[in-house]
Amino acid sequence: MRNGEQNFYIYFFGGEPLLYKNKILEIKSKIEQIPKINVIFGIGTNSYLLTPEFLNEFNHIIIDTVLTLKEDQDIMRPTKGGNGTYDKIINNLREASKLKNITLNIDYNTHNGNLYDFENFLKLLNQEQIKANIECYYLDNYDFNLNFNNTLNYDDFLKWKSSIAIRLLIKYGFSIKGSPFVPYNFECDGYNEWSIKLFSDTSLGICNATHYNKRIKWNSALKHENIAKHLQQKISNFKENKSKFNSQCQNCSLIGLCKGKIYCHDELCKPMDSYDFDTFINEYIYQTKIGNAKFFTSI
Repeated sequence: MRNGEQNFYIYFFGGEPLLYKNKILEIKSKIEQIPKINVIFGIGTNSYLLTPEFLNEFNHIIIDTVLTLKEDQDIMRPTKGGNGTYDKIINNLREASKLKNITLNIDYNTHNGNLYDFENFLKLLNQEQIKANIECYYLDNYDFNLNFNNTLNYDDFLKWKSSIAIRLLIKYGFSIKGSPFVPYNFECDGYNEWSIKLFSDTSLGICNATHYNKRIKWNSALKHENIAKHLQQKISNFKENKSKFNSQCQNCSLIGLCKGKIYCHDELCKPMDSYDFDTFINEYIYQTKIGNAKFFTSI
């Protein structure tokens, strides 16, 4: 491989990548024929089409998915025909969790309507014996979605995530993604030169999590013969400001928590964008005093 790289993380996302299971397995087969490399596979999926048969094709696979309680899930993430998805997804995750070759990450998309359901959500996962890493995210408002309005204040969400959510995660045996004592050793995935997302509205992002307001509005990609190379060139300028070359980030004591300034936050430095700093530190100190430091992880 170029530059002698031997370790790779191949991540499939969409849209919904499990609509193309055969293509994924075809790509996997070709990659595994390359000698002297180590590959970890991951997939971002809604889990509606997730099956043990597919997962067993991998020695190990990381699954990133989204889930809330049934009432919220069926409203927020229905099928194209308007039917609920919760029952099928919870069954799929229950079966997947029985396998030893997976790492399951579940995102809890938080808004004013489900903030106080979080404890029942954690209870449910334990009852269903679903083993997973849980991360809470704020559900953004978009100007094109007039049917949804998250009235939860973002600062209030961060304070909740930095205190009450931590206590609940620990209470039910789940780890917390974050620690004040984490060495900075990697950048956001968006800085990978091959990381790119072509959205359905033809806009571009440096990764599949690029915020709607930060996407590059451009629609001429399909006119070029070498699409992949052309798209790389189009977004290359947005990948140059790596935090390891940024003196402001290098000298910041919070670099281990935020991983440095990225394109998505180029207008301001927000080192604690995932937590409220004072609340998080106070909660960390309290949990450490009562013997719960083991629940805080760097990954």
